Amino acid sequence: MNILVISGFLGAGKTSFIKAMAKACQRQFVVVENEFGEMNLDGPMLAKEDLENMSKEEALSKMEIWELTEGCICCSMNMDFSQSILTIANALDPDYLLVEPSGVAHPNRIFENLRNIQYNRIRLLKGITIMDGENYVEYRHTFPEHFNDQVESAGTLVLSKSEDLNEEDFLRIGADIGIPDDCTFPLRHYSKWEREDWFRLLEDYDPSFLEKFAEVLAEERAAEHNHHHHVETHAHGHSGADMDMEEMEHIGFTAIDCFNPADLIAKLHVLISGRFGHTIRAKGYFPCRDEYLYFDLVNKSYQIHRCPDMDDSRLVVIGRYLDREGLEKLFLGTAMSKEATEQVIAEMEQPRF
Repeated sequence: MNILVISGFLGAGKTSFIKAMAKACQRQFVVVENEFGEMNLDGPMLAKEDLENMSKEEALSKMEIWELTEGCICCSMNMDFSQSILTIANALDPDYLLVEPSGVAHPNRIFENLRNIQYNRIRLLKGITIMDGENYVEYRHTFPEHFNDQVESAGTLVLSKSEDLNEEDFLRIGADIGIPDDCTFPLRHYSKWEREDWFRLLEDYDPSFLEKFAEVLAEERAAEHNHHHHVETHAHGHSGADMDMEEMEHIGFTAIDCFNPADLIAKLHVLISGRFGHTIRAKGYFPCRDEYLYFDLVNKSYQIHRCPDMDDSRLVVIGRYLDREGLEKLFLGTAMSKEATEQVIAEMEQPRF
């Protein structure tokens, strides 16, 4: 079994990349999802779209989705994650296991955990980092340690939301990010890749790739020991340098009310305005009249599209200083009036977080 870790910050596009990979490769994939929080949206969406959009041949190698919501899988003490990997290897024995960590996980710790369970039937491939081509500058500014970890742990760094960029744009952004010498950086969006580009990722194995994570973690532990009076470690066991990461929280809802697309747009503008806290990521799906809608919001931009009919409705908001009561009224209440919508949009230049 080959394990491929596909990491990236909140909203970078990890799930979209996995769907594109499954369609291009038509291989047997098992996907381990580890959402930030207890409510998983991507797993059910992957399973539904897998069944409805794939051809008969592709359906033969349908993805199995495993959801892990018991905690952050990058925590060094999370034995459930390692045990789950071994269970998948023994029970399903897929050709490839794709691990999609939550957007706040530290990849170097995940690789270290996986390194400990490697043996002749389990092989860990060089990891993939999905970097948001539209929001990476803000991400780097707000969470510098996390940003650096994502870059340094990448065997291949894929620039998402880059469909309209040319090769010169890719080179400029790559130089700005600081791509490591041992990291592959494709100079076009993955929607333009050839089939062999995808298969290269499935064959990208180098035993020496894992050794650097042991060295990095040894340095981190030495630094924490030497400065433990000055640097605190939060509940996930990450270094305290990105203090804002500790303030990240999630709020999930079910049984969402959405009366029409215009009502959804108005409510997303409320999120962007900062009225109920600093929203970094929000996503959800729910019935709207006679169809299901899915939305995905990252910082101040969002996308809305139709999706397969789901078995329920779900919504997750991730950010800082979130107002649960206000968000509950917003998404579980009545439709917003035209006057309220116009007032929210007028106030958008004055965030309240």
